[in-house]
Parts: sequence; structure tokens; C-alpha cells
Amino acid sequence: MIMSYCPRCGAKIPEKDAKFCPNCGAVILHRKIKRRIFSIGTLQDRIIVFLIVFLLCVLATAIGVLVRVERSEAQNIVQEMNKIENAVEVVGVQLIFGNNLMYALAMFIPIVGPGFGFYVLYNTGRILAAYSAISKINPLFTFLFLFSLPFTWMEYISYTLAISESIWMTYAIIKRNFKNELMTMSIIIVICNILLLFGALIEASLLSLYP
Repeated sequence: MIMSYCPRCGAKIPEKDAKFCPNCGAVILHRKIKRRIFSIGTLQDRIIVFLIVFLLCVLATAIGVLVRVERSEAQNIVQEMNKIENAVEVVGVQLIFGNNLMYALAMFIPIVGPGFGFYVLYNTGRILAAYSAISKINPLFTFLFLFSLPFTWMEYISYTLAISESIWMTYAIIKRNFKNELMTMSIIIVICNILLLFGALIEASLLSLYP
């Protein structure tokens, strides 16, 4: 059911003939009542924010890829990643899914979520740079190869959704309308869970092909 919202603060209008907003007290002129899908921001606004955040996520990874990694540091990074791959063989897809979900949930946190997310993606770039240094291949090739894998897109879409929602939740808190935004956040968390689960299944399947 599409709800009516206050044109000033975006709060839900519980009564059809209400004269004042229950949240900010603004006078409600019913001819100006807006019907919106989201409590904060229009669908178009959210798509624009999503695209900008997605590009920033890719940029953060690209910066990590292009920063020089010394061979000794690269060896340490690759050794740690090999340990994780061995753990995946034992634990299975749950480890990949749990790890990625933990990162995604942290990215939903208002204010600090985006910074954490970009840091994680920067480190992803550092890992790619380490593999490139050990294999003596161009790190940009490794970076482009990463985006040829379907699970990469699922993870980046999930992280972008999480960071974007963190931004919208921060804005909703400023507007004192965060309670209404919680429903949107809950739906997006479910979507991220589904994307990350399928991504983990694909990633685990691909890892099993390369013993």
C-alpha cells in the first residue's frame, strides 16, 4: 500500500484527513500531499546515489591495485589469502558468505559505514596488487579480470547498496525520519543477503575447480 507523506519532513501521514504533520507540525494541504515509495529521497535520487557510490567503490579498489606493493609484503598477503582459501575448502561456502555479509552489514552503519566500505575495497585492491606482483603480471589486467567474474558484480552491488543506504539513513536521522527508513533498510539487507549468498556459491564453485 502506498502511504501519504508530509511534504516538509517526509513523515508518514497516518490519517487520511489529517491537518497537521504528527512529526514536524507542518500544515497539511491535501492537494500537496506526496505519495512516495521511500520515506527519504525519490527512486530517481536513489538510483543516482547508487551509481555514484558504485563508481566510488570501483575507484577505491583501483587505487589499491595501483599502489605499489613490495615483494615481501605481497608474499605475506598471498600467504594469508592461501590460508583463507584452505579454510574455505574445509568450511565451505559458509566462510565466504559469512565474511562478505559481515563486511556488508558494517557498511550499513550510518556515518561510518561508507568509510569502512571504501577501506575494505581499497584493501581488496591491495590483495589484487599482491597477486600481480607475485605473478609478475600487470595489476590492471588482474583488476579487469576480477570484473569478468559474476560473483564480483554481486558483491559490489551488495556493498554499493549497503553504503548507499548508510548515506540515506544518515540523512533520515538528520531529518528525524529514521524510523520510517528502517523498513527500507530491512528490505535492502535481505536483498544483500540473497546476492551475497549466490555470489558465495559461485565463488566457492570456481575455487573448487582450481585445487
